[in-house]
Amino acid sequence: MLKIAKLSFVTGPLCLFLAWFLMRPLGARKSPGLGWTVAHSVWIIGFVAFAVVCLTLRRIAAAGTRGQRLTANIAGAATIVGLVASAGQMVLDLYVGFHATTKDAMDELSGRIADVPGVQAAFYDIGPLFFFFGLVALTVVLAVQRRVALWMPALAVVDILVMAVKPISGLGIVTLGLALAFGYWRIAEPPRPAAVPVAATAA
Repeated sequence: MLKIAKLSFVTGPLCLFLAWFLMRPLGARKSPGLGWTVAHSVWIIGFVAFAVVCLTLRRIAAAGTRGQRLTANIAGAATIVGLVASAGQMVLDLYVGFHATTKDAMDELSGRIADVPGVQAAFYDIGPLFFFFGLVALTVVLAVQRRVALWMPALAVVDILVMAVKPISGLGIVTLGLALAFGYWRIAEPPRPAAVPVAATAA
């Protein structure tokens, strides 16, 4: 399980970046087709990896005080809600890509889906934000516990602001990836046992 958790710390940001690269620089967003399908499928894989990341962070953060455990559990649940909403958005986009043959037809079908009461808020506007707010809360708890650097919550907030201005942007994914690579990854390692003094063993 530990290997899967540590692999997810790399897989999550990598999948989001690859999907973004397919959609933006390579232009897969311009029309339905293989690029659109692959990009959204990779995004879903990335969100699954992030779910493992968030559950790992929740487990570590919940090992503190009662208040920290409560905060970690609520924040962990929020991240999962946000990731489910984000994955749902990708599923809806895949549906659109499978049932449209042109960019105009995609836009029309997407508009009809968004007009369904609750869909826009749940899967596009509000639902995905739970992931970011939950991640910030988990990071704050871990910073209080000194499991991550004190600058990590600030980086998480900056990432939220970037993603809020331009969702699933390259800069947002890069900053989140750097945070995971340099700040979170090592806390997935089990703590090393403290060295036993030689005098104590001799006694």
